[in-house]
Amino acid sequence: MKYKYSKYFFIGLFIIILLLSFFVVKELIIPILLSIILAYFFYPVYRFLNRYIKNRSICSLVMILILLLIVAIPLIFIIPVLVKESLSIYNYLSNLNITNLNPLIMEGINKGVLSFVGSISKFILTVPSILINLFITLFILYYLFKDGEKILQNIRDMIPLDDKHKDTIVREFKQVTNGVAYGLMLVGLIDGILAAIGFYIFNVSNPIFWGLIVMILAILPALGASLVWAPLGIIKLINYDTFNGIGILIYGFFILSGVETFLRPKLIGDKTKLHPIIIIVGVMGGLKFFGLVGIIFGPFILVILTTMFKFLVIKK
Repeated sequence: MKYKYSKYFFIGLFIIILLLSFFVVKELIIPILLSIILAYFFYPVYRFLNRYIKNRSICSLVMILILLLIVAIPLIFIIPVLVKESLSIYNYLSNLNITNLNPLIMEGINKGVLSFVGSISKFILTVPSILINLFITLFILYYLFKDGEKILQNIRDMIPLDDKHKDTIVREFKQVTNGVAYGLMLVGLIDGILAAIGFYIFNVSNPIFWGLIVMILAILPALGASLVWAPLGIIKLINYDTFNGIGILIYGFFILSGVETFLRPKLIGDKTKLHPIIIIVGVMGGLKFFGLVGIIFGPFILVILTTMFKFLVIKK
């Protein structure tokens, strides 16, 4: 009788501790997710370095320094330019003559401008918080490099399934992770860089800003980056800049769309099927809930959910 309700007591206690743990880490979800993304992308580089630097602690520290150089140096140059270009777009929208436009369009533009100003102000005010999150991200990343294999093995051991089913679910997770990480994020990054270069060549104002927009939209299926380069090319043609207008359209169709059409299937592979609905809903919901890292984790969570459903059906 004494131990009759011990199981339920443990389950209740576990749920309470789980909820308390969530409240402890909820403000750190973004740096945690970001550290996981970086660890996944750069772990092959860490493994390569570990062949020559046998001490895992030193090797992890070297990787952190390399990442700081890779990320920090470009950001030192890109962020001031991006802020300048963003302010330029804001000034253009503020001075735009919209008196003859439909009131609904005017209201939409005004809301967009106010939202933009609010975003810039928020970014400036949260710089100290960003630096703290960066420190937490690097701290977690250090241990993910150093103890990543042990952590994954511990997670695998905790899965309450036999070895056959464990291998199946781990293989499925690896496939969808590769699909989301390389098929979405890497393609978006490549497309964004190529777009910024192309916009600079064809004399588009604020090329880095538009390149960033392309990087985000390139993740979406079907239209993607064409939502940026097509209107920019048409605007050039309307303004009688025929050479640059046609150049943008040709560059966008063959280069930017080519990356999405041919490179993405190569990176994802045939085994991982990312349905457009999952991608769109995941990206939009992920952005709203997680911020920028939600572009990756939104689709990833939905794909993992569908994989788990599939696994449960197969098991039954």
